[in-house]
Amino acid sequence: MLISKMNPAELTIDQITKVVFGDGKYTDDGAANGDCIFVFVGRIYQER
Repeated sequence: MLISKMNPAELTIDQITKVVFGDGKYTDDGAANGDCIFVFVGRIYQER
């Protein structure tokens, strides 16, 4: 599933943890460059 199609309100804590930190299949060997940062933001819009 694409991250853009996920609804964080419907995911379990375990599912969110796997998305953010991985499921252990791939480990960091220190050879990768760069960072990936996920920022979940919610906004409440009020009509004026």
